[in-house]
Amino acid sequence: MSKKLPAMQWYSGDWRKDPGVQAASLATRGFWREILDCMWEAEERGTITRTLPQFARMAGCTVDEATDCINEIVDLNIGNVKFERYENEKSNKLRREYNGRITLINRRMKREEKDRRGNRLRQSKYRERAGSNRKITPEKRKITPLPSASASASPPQSPPSQPASWFDGEAWDQRAIDRVMNAIPPDHRDSVRTEVVGSVLSHGPENPTGYAISIIKRCAGEIRVEEKKESKRKEHAEKHPYLGFSTVGMTPEEIEAAKEENAKRRQARERQIKEAADAKR
Repeated sequence: MSKKLPAMQWYSGDWRKDPGVQAASLATRGFWREILDCMWEAEERGTITRTLPQFARMAGCTVDEATDCINEIVDLNIGNVKFERYENEKSNKLRREYNGRITLINRRMKREEKDRRGNRLRQSKYRERAGSNRKITPEKRKITPLPSASASASPPQSPPSQPASWFDGEAWDQRAIDRVMNAIPPDHRDSVRTEVVGSVLSHGPENPTGYAISIIKRCAGEIRVEEKKESKRKEHAEKHPYLGFSTVGMTPEEIEAAKEENAKRRQARERQIKEAADAKR
């Protein structure tokens, strides 16, 4: 049975632009609109099968009017109509005496319902796979931190800049980690290692090696940016030693305020030198 939906989306523009609907009589338009509402609530959305008197009662019309409307739907190809042909007769025209079952199909409604069912099926399969991964992955992932300093009386020692092994377990690729760590300057490796170990243990990613490598690469990029900034500051200070300060990263207002302060200090220094020279005389 079709999943219950709160409302049916109505495409008024398509209804007005459909040549078959526009060529149909007012009675056929009203009949087809009533049947569309019944199709939406049907067990198989977009398809409904009834007898001719039943269709007449559903649309609130007589059997003769329902017969004319269904024949016009067939002629103008407004929807798909399926019914048994009369014996020894090739015509698909419906007559009042027909007492078989008739199937009316709205092509768009049936197609959209098929797409909705396919989407629900794909989503349920995805959720099942995700749920199974949540149950299985934690058992496979065995990441334990490297044992800390011995419990003996020996004082704790700082970790090496590039440890031989950070974690025990099959999920950790130590060689790949060491290759990426070579891009980190030696004086920054201890802090990067601490950040990596803490992040992996706290988040518990499914791929700890890839997760750790991404953190190391991010840290390496941040270190390079800081080094470039520091290099620019030193270069600026060498080019403008008279300022006594670097303007890298400062706003124009901050630069002007710093210049005024520097000028005041220079004037005070010059006064001190002049007073000392006068005192010697």
